[in-house]
Amino acid sequence: MVELVLNANQPSEILLLGAAETAPQYTATQTGFVYVNIFCPDAATCANVVPQLLCSFAPIKAWSLTVPIAWDSGFSSFQPPGILPRWSATGVQDAAHQISFAICNQFRVPAVFSVQVFDANGSLIGQAATQSIPVATVKGFLLKDLIPTPLPPGVLKITVDGGPSLSSVAFFQFEEDCATNLQVSYDGPLNAVPTLR
Repeated sequence: MVELVLNANQPSEILLLGAAETAPQYTATQTGFVYVNIFCPDAATCANVVPQLLCSFAPIKAWSLTVPIAWDSGFSSFQPPGILPRWSATGVQDAAHQISFAICNQFRVPAVFSVQVFDANGSLIGQAATQSIPVATVKGFLLKDLIPTPLPPGVLKITVDGGPSLSSVAFFQFEEDCATNLQVSYDGPLNAVPTLR
């Protein structure tokens, strides 16, 4: 448990080094969830808390990745839903660039997710389904490994659709040893966004 007293507009940082049982060397790479409870003195304060989870592999590699946050409850528009049924991102796929993504199944049962790829003209050029992902489990994919058809080089849009299954999805762009996260958006009608309470 870590307690922080913050003033308005005051940033602060907590370093997550690894699982407690691997301290103090933290030699084993960890995968899976980072779950945080944020306790606020009142609802108005909670409505304005905007945490970020950043993953960095510096100085070994030039990786600096922002990980999306899936809120258990929503307090305000500052905290967009992180659990939705359909996501999309746009990135570059060619000889020097690769797109990868990770899906966290936030549904009550194991689920299969449909992945579609569109080219710069908006034409569907490839699609596939993931293997079944267990409940509360994260699975990562390289786009070129999941889509069996050759992908044209250039800008691509990728959608991840769980149908009735809710998920959290992160997309990443790799260029040799550099990695950045791609902007992820909800991809569907706004009136279909579920209310999370």
